[in-house]
Amino acid sequence: MYDQKLVEQIFGKEFFDRIAELEQENRKLAHYTSAKVALSIIENKTIWLNNVQYMNDYSEIEIGHQLLLDFYNNATGTELKGVLEEISTGCTKKLEFNYNNISPKLMNTYALCLTEHLPDEDKYGRLSMWRAYAANNGVALVFNRPMFLEEAINTSVMTIPMFYFDQKEFRDAVSDFTKRLRDNQSVLKTIPDFPNHIFAKFLITVLSMKHKGFQEEREWRILSNSSIYMSPLNEILKEKRVEVNGAPRIIKALNFSDVQYKNIKFDMNDLIYRVIIGPSNNAEQLRKIFVNALSDNGVKDADDKVVCSNIPVRI
Repeated sequence: MYDQKLVEQIFGKEFFDRIAELEQENRKLAHYTSAKVALSIIENKTIWLNNVQYMNDYSEIEIGHQLLLDFYNNATGTELKGVLEEISTGCTKKLEFNYNNISPKLMNTYALCLTEHLPDEDKYGRLSMWRAYAANNGVALVFNRPMFLEEAINTSVMTIPMFYFDQKEFRDAVSDFTKRLRDNQSVLKTIPDFPNHIFAKFLITVLSMKHKGFQEEREWRILSNSSIYMSPLNEILKEKRVEVNGAPRIIKALNFSDVQYKNIKFDMNDLIYRVIIGPSNNAEQLRKIFVNALSDNGVKDADDKVVCSNIPVRI
Protein backbone atom coordinates (compact mmCIF):
# COMPACT_ATOMS: atom_id res chain seq x y z
CA MET A 1 0.00 0.00 0.00
CA TYR A 2 1.51 3.32 -1.04
CA ASP A 3 1.15 6.77 0.51
CA GLN A 4 -1.66 8.37 -1.52
CA LYS A 5 -0.94 11.89 -0.25
CA LEU A 6 2.71 11.61 -1.20
CA VAL A 7 1.83 10.38 -4.69
CA GLU A 8 -0.61 13.29 -5.12
CA GLN A 9 2.16 15.72 -4.24
CA ILE A 10 4.59 14.08 -6.65
CA PHE A 11 2.18 14.30 -9.58
CA GLY A 12 0.22 17.42 -8.67
CA LYS A 13 2.56 19.74 -6.77
CA GLU A 14 1.83 22.72 -9.04
CA PHE A 15 -1.92 22.17 -8.63
CA PHE A 16 -1.72 21.99 -4.84
CA ASP A 17 0.53 25.05 -4.76
CA ARG A 18 -2.15 27.01 -6.61
CA ILE A 19 -4.83 25.80 -4.19
CA ALA A 20 -2.63 26.92 -1.29
CA GLU A 21 -2.36 30.38 -2.88
CA LEU A 22 -6.15 30.59 -3.09
CA GLU A 23 -6.55 29.63 0.54
CA GLN A 24 -3.76 31.78 1.93
CA GLU A 25 -4.96 34.89 0.11
CA ASN A 26 -8.68 34.13 0.52
CA ARG A 27 -9.27 34.14 -3.22
CA LYS A 28 -12.57 33.06 -4.74
CA LEU A 29 -13.37 32.01 -8.32
CA ALA A 30 -15.40 34.29 -10.58
CA HIS A 31 -17.17 33.96 -13.91
CA TYR A 32 -17.55 37.13 -16.01
CA THR A 33 -20.43 37.02 -18.45
CA SER A 34 -23.46 38.91 -19.72
CA ALA A 35 -26.33 39.79 -17.40
CA LYS A 36 -28.58 37.49 -19.46
CA VAL A 37 -26.33 34.48 -18.99
CA ALA A 38 -25.67 35.21 -15.32
CA LEU A 39 -29.40 35.43 -14.61
CA SER A 40 -29.95 32.14 -16.43
CA ILE A 41 -27.24 30.45 -14.33
CA ILE A 42 -28.96 31.56 -11.12
CA GLU A 43 -32.51 30.76 -12.16
CA ASN A 44 -31.73 27.39 -13.77
CA LYS A 45 -28.96 26.47 -11.32
CA THR A 46 -26.97 25.35 -14.34
CA ILE A 47 -23.71 26.32 -15.99
CA TRP A 48 -22.64 25.57 -19.55
CA LEU A 49 -19.30 24.13 -20.61
CA ASN A 50 -18.35 25.13 -24.14
CA ASN A 51 -16.03 23.32 -26.51
CA VAL A 52 -12.52 24.79 -26.24
CA GLN A 53 -12.58 25.54 -29.99
CA TYR A 54 -14.92 28.44 -29.15
CA MET A 55 -12.50 30.03 -26.65
CA ASN A 56 -10.91 33.38 -27.49
CA ASP A 57 -7.40 31.86 -27.39
CA TYR A 58 -7.15 30.15 -30.78
CA SER A 59 -4.03 28.27 -29.65
CA GLU A 60 -6.08 26.24 -27.14
CA ILE A 61 -4.72 22.70 -26.64
CA GLU A 62 -2.17 23.15 -29.44
CA ILE A 63 0.14 25.27 -27.28
CA GLY A 64 0.25 22.60 -24.57
CA HIS A 65 0.70 19.85 -27.15
CA GLN A 66 3.59 21.70 -28.77
CA LEU A 67 5.32 22.46 -25.45
CA LEU A 68 5.04 18.78 -24.57
CA LEU A 69 6.54 17.63 -27.87
CA ASP A 70 9.37 20.17 -27.69
CA PHE A 71 10.51 18.99 -24.26
CA TYR A 72 9.92 15.28 -24.92
CA ASN A 73 12.26 15.30 -27.90
CA ASN A 74 15.16 17.11 -26.23
CA ALA A 75 17.53 16.48 -23.32
CA THR A 76 14.90 17.26 -20.67
CA GLY A 77 12.61 14.63 -22.18
CA THR A 78 15.42 12.11 -22.44
CA GLU A 79 16.12 12.53 -18.73
CA LEU A 80 12.44 12.02 -17.86
CA LYS A 81 12.17 8.92 -20.07
CA GLY A 82 15.21 7.42 -18.35
CA VAL A 83 13.64 7.87 -14.90
CA LEU A 84 10.31 6.44 -16.12
CA GLU A 85 12.04 3.30 -17.38
CA GLU A 86 13.87 2.89 -14.06
CA ILE A 87 10.52 2.93 -12.26
CA SER A 88 8.50 0.85 -14.74
CA THR A 89 10.08 -0.95 -17.68
CA GLY A 90 8.19 -0.25 -20.90
CA CYS A 91 6.48 2.82 -19.44
CA THR A 92 7.59 5.19 -22.20
CA LYS A 93 6.26 2.95 -25.00
CA LYS A 94 2.89 2.67 -23.25
CA LEU A 95 2.86 6.42 -22.69
CA GLU A 96 3.65 7.24 -26.31
CA PHE A 97 1.10 4.72 -27.62
CA ASN A 98 -1.69 6.04 -25.37
CA TYR A 99 -0.90 9.70 -25.99
CA ASN A 100 -0.73 9.32 -29.77
CA ASN A 101 -4.12 7.60 -29.74
CA ILE A 102 -5.80 10.10 -27.44
CA SER A 103 -4.26 13.46 -28.44
CA PRO A 104 -6.57 13.97 -31.47
CA LYS A 105 -9.54 13.75 -29.08
CA LEU A 106 -8.32 16.58 -26.84
CA MET A 107 -10.19 19.13 -28.96
CA ASN A 108 -13.36 17.42 -27.71
CA THR A 109 -12.75 19.06 -24.34
CA TYR A 110 -15.51 21.25 -22.85
CA ALA A 111 -14.75 23.99 -20.35
CA LEU A 112 -16.19 26.69 -18.12
CA CYS A 113 -13.69 29.51 -17.59
CA LEU A 114 -13.23 31.08 -14.17
CA THR A 115 -10.78 33.64 -12.85
CA GLU A 116 -9.16 34.00 -9.46
CA HIS A 117 -10.98 36.73 -7.56
CA LEU A 118 -8.93 38.68 -5.03
CA PRO A 119 -10.44 40.24 -1.87
CA ASP A 120 -9.65 43.75 -3.14
CA GLU A 121 -11.75 43.03 -6.24
CA ASP A 122 -14.94 42.61 -4.18
CA LYS A 123 -16.06 46.16 -4.87
CA TYR A 124 -15.19 46.76 -8.52
CA GLY A 125 -14.24 43.45 -10.08
CA ARG A 126 -11.37 43.60 -12.60
CA LEU A 127 -11.44 46.14 -15.42
CA SER A 128 -9.59 43.91 -17.90
CA MET A 129 -12.15 41.14 -17.38
CA TRP A 130 -15.07 43.53 -17.87
CA ARG A 131 -13.54 44.72 -21.13
CA ALA A 132 -12.77 41.24 -22.43
CA TYR A 133 -15.85 39.26 -21.39
CA ALA A 134 -18.60 41.56 -20.12
CA ALA A 135 -18.13 44.96 -21.74
CA ASN A 136 -21.73 46.18 -21.47
CA ASN A 137 -24.39 45.01 -19.02
CA GLY A 138 -21.97 42.40 -17.71
CA VAL A 139 -22.03 40.53 -14.42
CA ALA A 140 -19.38 38.74 -12.39
CA LEU A 141 -20.65 35.74 -10.45
CA VAL A 142 -18.18 35.19 -7.61
CA PHE A 143 -18.29 31.65 -6.27
CA ASN A 144 -17.19 30.06 -3.04
CA ARG A 145 -14.40 27.59 -3.74
CA PRO A 146 -15.12 24.11 -2.27
CA MET A 147 -17.50 22.99 -5.01
CA PHE A 148 -14.93 23.60 -7.69
CA LEU A 149 -11.90 22.22 -5.90
CA GLU A 150 -13.18 19.03 -4.29
CA GLU A 151 -16.13 17.94 -6.39
CA ALA A 152 -16.44 15.13 -8.85
CA ILE A 153 -13.69 12.69 -7.85
CA ASN A 154 -15.62 9.87 -9.49
CA THR A 155 -17.00 11.85 -12.41
CA SER A 156 -15.70 13.03 -15.75
CA VAL A 157 -15.52 16.62 -14.49
CA MET A 158 -12.34 18.12 -13.07
CA THR A 159 -11.18 21.57 -12.01
CA ILE A 160 -7.67 22.71 -12.86
CA PRO A 161 -5.68 25.96 -12.86
CA MET A 162 -4.21 27.22 -16.10
CA PHE A 163 -0.46 27.79 -16.44
CA TYR A 164 1.25 30.34 -18.65
CA PHE A 165 4.67 28.85 -19.35
CA ASP A 166 7.12 29.70 -22.08
CA GLN A 167 9.48 26.93 -23.27
CA LYS A 168 12.07 27.49 -20.55
CA GLU A 169 9.50 27.62 -17.76
CA PHE A 170 7.86 24.47 -19.10
CA ARG A 171 11.19 22.61 -19.18
CA ASP A 172 12.01 23.82 -15.68
CA ALA A 173 8.66 22.50 -14.44
CA VAL A 174 9.29 19.13 -16.12
CA SER A 175 12.78 18.99 -14.59
CA ASP A 176 11.27 19.55 -11.14
CA PHE A 177 8.76 16.76 -11.82
CA THR A 178 11.55 14.44 -12.98
CA LYS A 179 13.45 15.13 -9.76
CA ARG A 180 10.36 14.29 -7.67
CA LEU A 181 10.03 11.01 -9.58
CA ARG A 182 13.71 10.14 -9.10
CA ASP A 183 13.67 11.02 -5.39
CA ASN A 184 10.63 8.80 -4.75
CA GLN A 185 11.32 5.79 -6.95
CA SER A 186 10.91 3.28 -4.15
CA VAL A 187 7.34 4.46 -3.53
CA LEU A 188 6.41 4.81 -7.19
CA LYS A 189 7.57 1.27 -8.01
CA THR A 190 4.80 -0.03 -5.74
CA ILE A 191 2.05 1.61 -7.79
CA PRO A 192 0.59 -1.06 -10.12
CA ASP A 193 -0.86 1.46 -12.60
CA PHE A 194 2.10 3.84 -12.63
CA PRO A 195 2.08 4.26 -16.48
CA ASN A 196 -1.55 5.42 -16.27
CA HIS A 197 -0.59 8.05 -13.68
CA ILE A 198 2.07 9.37 -16.06
CA PHE A 199 -0.38 9.33 -18.97
CA ALA A 200 -2.94 11.31 -16.93
CA LYS A 201 -0.21 13.78 -15.94
CA PHE A 202 0.62 14.36 -19.61
CA LEU A 203 -3.03 14.92 -20.57
CA ILE A 204 -3.72 17.36 -17.75
CA THR A 205 -0.49 19.20 -18.51
CA VAL A 206 -1.55 19.73 -22.13
CA LEU A 207 -5.06 20.83 -21.10
CA SER A 208 -3.75 23.32 -18.53
CA MET A 209 -1.41 25.34 -20.78
CA LYS A 210 -2.28 28.77 -22.18
CA HIS A 211 -0.36 31.46 -24.02
CA LYS A 212 1.64 33.70 -21.71
CA GLY A 213 -0.21 36.77 -23.00
CA PHE A 214 -3.31 35.63 -21.07
CA GLN A 215 -1.60 35.29 -17.68
CA GLU A 216 -3.31 38.30 -16.08
CA GLU A 217 -6.57 36.34 -16.28
CA ARG A 218 -5.35 33.91 -13.57
CA GLU A 219 -7.67 31.30 -15.02
CA TRP A 220 -9.13 28.09 -13.62
CA ARG A 221 -11.35 25.76 -15.61
CA ILE A 222 -14.03 23.21 -14.98
CA LEU A 223 -13.21 20.65 -17.68
CA SER A 224 -14.73 17.55 -19.16
CA ASN A 225 -13.65 15.23 -21.94
CA SER A 226 -15.44 11.89 -21.67
CA SER A 227 -13.31 10.30 -24.39
CA ILE A 228 -9.98 10.58 -22.52
CA TYR A 229 -10.78 8.71 -19.33
CA MET A 230 -9.35 5.25 -18.93
CA SER A 231 -12.25 3.80 -16.93
CA PRO A 232 -16.02 4.39 -16.85
CA LEU A 233 -16.98 7.38 -14.71
CA ASN A 234 -20.24 8.94 -13.60
CA GLU A 235 -21.21 11.45 -16.29
CA ILE A 236 -23.01 14.30 -14.53
CA LEU A 237 -23.06 16.56 -17.59
CA LYS A 238 -25.99 16.70 -20.00
CA GLU A 239 -25.23 17.35 -23.67
CA LYS A 240 -27.51 19.93 -25.26
CA ARG A 241 -27.85 21.78 -28.53
CA VAL A 242 -28.35 25.50 -27.98
CA GLU A 243 -28.29 28.67 -30.05
CA VAL A 244 -25.48 31.17 -29.45
CA ASN A 245 -25.43 34.40 -31.47
CA GLY A 246 -27.79 32.89 -34.01
CA ALA A 247 -25.79 29.69 -34.58
CA PRO A 248 -26.41 26.20 -33.17
CA ARG A 249 -23.79 24.86 -30.75
CA ILE A 250 -23.30 21.73 -28.64
CA ILE A 251 -22.67 22.45 -24.96
CA LYS A 252 -22.41 20.38 -21.79
CA ALA A 253 -24.75 21.50 -19.00
CA LEU A 254 -23.86 21.02 -15.33
CA ASN A 255 -26.68 21.36 -12.81
CA PHE A 256 -25.49 22.37 -9.35
CA SER A 257 -27.90 19.91 -7.74
CA ASP A 258 -25.91 17.05 -9.29
CA VAL A 259 -22.70 18.12 -7.53
CA GLN A 260 -21.91 17.08 -3.97
CA TYR A 261 -19.26 18.27 -1.54
CA LYS A 262 -18.46 15.78 1.22
CA ASN A 263 -21.76 14.02 0.46
CA ILE A 264 -23.74 17.26 0.92
CA LYS A 265 -25.65 18.59 -2.07
CA PHE A 266 -25.07 22.19 -3.05
CA ASP A 267 -27.65 24.92 -3.06
CA MET A 268 -27.29 28.45 -4.39
CA ASN A 269 -26.68 29.85 -0.91
CA ASP A 270 -23.57 27.66 -0.60
CA LEU A 271 -22.36 28.61 -4.04
CA ILE A 272 -22.79 32.38 -4.39
CA TYR A 273 -20.32 34.58 -2.55
CA ARG A 274 -21.01 37.80 -4.42
CA VAL A 275 -22.56 39.23 -7.58
CA ILE A 276 -20.92 42.29 -9.13
CA ILE A 277 -22.84 44.32 -11.70
CA GLY A 278 -20.38 45.61 -14.28
CA PRO A 279 -20.23 49.00 -15.99
CA SER A 280 -23.72 49.68 -17.32
CA ASN A 281 -26.23 52.48 -17.92
CA ASN A 282 -28.76 50.31 -16.07
CA ALA A 283 -26.62 49.14 -13.15
CA GLU A 284 -29.11 49.90 -10.38
CA GLN A 285 -31.96 48.26 -12.26
CA LEU A 286 -29.83 45.18 -12.87
CA ARG A 287 -28.88 45.12 -9.20
CA LYS A 288 -32.55 44.95 -8.16
CA ILE A 289 -33.20 42.14 -10.64
CA PHE A 290 -30.28 40.08 -9.31
CA VAL A 291 -31.18 40.69 -5.67
CA ASN A 292 -34.67 39.35 -6.39
CA ALA A 293 -33.32 36.40 -8.39
CA LEU A 294 -30.95 35.39 -5.59
CA SER A 295 -33.67 35.72 -2.95
CA ASP A 296 -36.10 33.67 -5.04
CA ASN A 297 -33.46 30.92 -5.31
CA GLY A 298 -32.65 30.58 -1.64
CA VAL A 299 -29.68 32.91 -1.24
CA LYS A 300 -29.66 34.61 2.16
CA ASP A 301 -28.79 38.30 2.59
CA ALA A 302 -29.05 38.78 -1.16
CA ASP A 303 -29.20 42.56 -0.83
CA ASP A 304 -25.73 42.54 0.76
CA LYS A 305 -24.26 40.22 -1.87
CA VAL A 306 -25.09 42.23 -4.99
CA VAL A 307 -23.01 45.35 -5.68
CA CYS A 308 -22.50 47.70 -8.61
CA SER A 309 -18.96 48.10 -9.83
CA ASN A 310 -19.36 51.78 -10.77
CA ILE A 311 -15.98 51.91 -12.49
CA PRO A 312 -16.09 55.25 -14.38
CA VAL A 313 -15.39 53.81 -17.79
CA ARG A 314 -17.27 54.83 -20.95
CA ILE A 315 -19.52 52.07 -22.25
